[in-house]
Amino acid sequence: MDNIIKPISDALVKAGVVQDDSLAECVSARWADHLDGKAVVVIVQPFEQGLAA
Repeated sequence: MDNIIKPISDALVKAGVVQDDSLAECVSARWADHLDGKAVVVIVQPFEQGLAA
């Protein structure tokens, strides 16, 4: 599954959504069989102190 994450992360940087993907605090992925066809859902949230605890 990590082979899927890297190209998406690179695309987010190229599109200017994130400045540098190496600064990501948390990345998660899971299969979702209920989506029609191939899809990627990306949720980007700003880092909030205390969430990492």
